[in-house]
Amino acid sequence: MVLHSPYVPFERVAAIAGAGSHPLRSSFRPTYNMAVNLIANYPRHQAEDLLRASFAQFQRQDETGTLRAKLESDQQALADYSANAVCEHGDVFAFLDRVGDDLPSSREVMRRFVGETNAGDVLQVPGRTGPEVYVMLARGRTQQPKLQLLSENGRIKRVKAEDLPIGTARVGHIQLPKPFRPNEAGFRDGVLHTLGGASLTGPRTEARAAIDDPLANCPDLHEHVKWAKRARKTEKRITRLTRRLDRLEGDLVRELEATLHLLEAWGYADGWSLTVKGERLRTLYNQLDLLVSESAEAGLFDDLEPPDFVAVASLFVFEPRGDSESGNWPPGLVGDRGPQVLDLWKRLVEQERRAKLAETRQPEWGFATVAHGWARGLSLDELFGDDQLAAGDFVRTVRQLLDLTRQLRDTFPTLRTVASDAIGLIDRGVVSAGGIA
Repeated sequence: MVLHSPYVPFERVAAIAGAGSHPLRSSFRPTYNMAVNLIANYPRHQAEDLLRASFAQFQRQDETGTLRAKLESDQQALADYSANAVCEHGDVFAFLDRVGDDLPSSREVMRRFVGETNAGDVLQVPGRTGPEVYVMLARGRTQQPKLQLLSENGRIKRVKAEDLPIGTARVGHIQLPKPFRPNEAGFRDGVLHTLGGASLTGPRTEARAAIDDPLANCPDLHEHVKWAKRARKTEKRITRLTRRLDRLEGDLVRELEATLHLLEAWGYADGWSLTVKGERLRTLYNQLDLLVSESAEAGLFDDLEPPDFVAVASLFVFEPRGDSESGNWPPGLVGDRGPQVLDLWKRLVEQERRAKLAETRQPEWGFATVAHGWARGLSLDELFGDDQLAAGDFVRTVRQLLDLTRQLRDTFPTLRTVASDAIGLIDRGVVSAGGIA
């Protein structure tokens, strides 16, 4: 079903419909503003029934089941990984803490070992049913050399260095027949005849990581370390899943209950009734609603000139793109009030974390200098030059800033004059026209 509009051609509607459906994701949650308005407009039991009947609650229950299944799977994987990491030579997890990233990879160990091996060397390679003996016939000279090996049963094998397991050892050396013709049966028979009569009692050199640690003697050290690293990674994933489940556990009513406790602690509610501060919070519609209210209640908007007022208010509406830098504070009182807003935010987030509530995003000051300049009468060219994309984002952000400034004007009588003056300064040009000509 699509609402008809004479400005949207049918082909456009058909293209959208033909693209298929997209899963609906509810972003609904009991915000602080919603909580105080529920208190003001409904008896408690009715407000709780509304939350239980929401689409968000339905989705939350479905997500909780999925996360529980994922958590159970990861816990079983952790048990398996930890069992594979057990070593009779010592604690592999403690070894990881001691060595960290200093342990060379098995690939590095084997490449170094093979680089010191020559044609005619006799290798003893760990196998499933016991050690297997090979004679190295030739080695490539590239960065990833392949080895040509002859097994003791006369089979030619070509492998990369990293395909050999840790624990492979050089146990002797024999002279290869000449001329070198490994594809001929007579040459291979000659190698095996020499091998059979050789005395392999010389020094044994194993492929091992050169580290000074008791666990270095374990022939399966790299394998144990691999499983231990997987276990550590799985532990971190389990921690993240557990935190998500903690936030989702129960229902939106539990989240509302936690929100009410926090509002009581901050002086906005008294049971299922509102204080004066709570009544004021009802008219603040912003992602950072409680932080905006607390900043105003703490006097952080007081005694500011309109451009400074606008700059401080921008902290609550601006959201930077990607990893853009926040820049410097404008000179004057803004550089003092902004950090105080951040201190308030840190206190709030600490309590939200303890209450297992969604954390209020950090206020951002990257727009403060631009907002301050616009309120002082600077033009778009003076602010952005030829950067039209930044100017387009600017219009959207200033319109949000205008909306918040009007809310502050209408909510806090002591801010009415400065907020009205600020509105007059920023509601001009492309902002009031609705776009860039």
